[in-house]
Amino acid sequence: MKWGNKIWILVSFFTGVFICYLTLQFSYFETKKELDVPNIILSIITLLIGLFIAVTLQKKLNKSQNQHTYLVGKLDTLWNSFNDFSQKLSYDTKIDISSIRKLLTDVIHPIPFLKNIFESFGVNDNCVCNLEEKLENLESKLSNMPADNNVIDFSDESSIIQNNILEINKCFSQVLKEIQDL
Repeated sequence: MKWGNKIWILVSFFTGVFICYLTLQFSYFETKKELDVPNIILSIITLLIGLFIAVTLQKKLNKSQNQHTYLVGKLDTLWNSFNDFSQKLSYDTKIDISSIRKLLTDVIHPIPFLKNIFESFGVNDNCVCNLEEKLENLESKLSNMPADNNVIDFSDESSIIQNNILEINKCFSQVLKEIQDL
């Protein structure tokens, strides 16, 4: 915490103590002119408790926001890579083997890292496991099709592959929903 922030916290604290003290002395539009030590101590204790609660809530909020931002960034990168790949499948019934390798390196291989992040943050990772399984199934389905000159023709399986892509996109949205619930 910077020194300037500490000064503002101290100024706010003592202003709050003073206001709290004045409100405790207020009775029927008359203020007492003598110092009441128990009320001053009560004011300080009350403000310390309030300050502790505010700091604790702010730390928890910051932690949640940092986790959310980090996970959304990772998921966004993976989802964009998958969407680039799936657009190739949507527009044509043939795909290069290099595109499948790119799917492996850009999307499937980073999924265990995302799963580890979910586990370390204590977030339910079932949706990430489901996503990983569906991505591996799509990759194996495409990889097991016959290739000619490093090009795979999946015209016979086009509707099945399109359904798999829809299921994978649903899994991505479930992972996003899990992140949003942080």
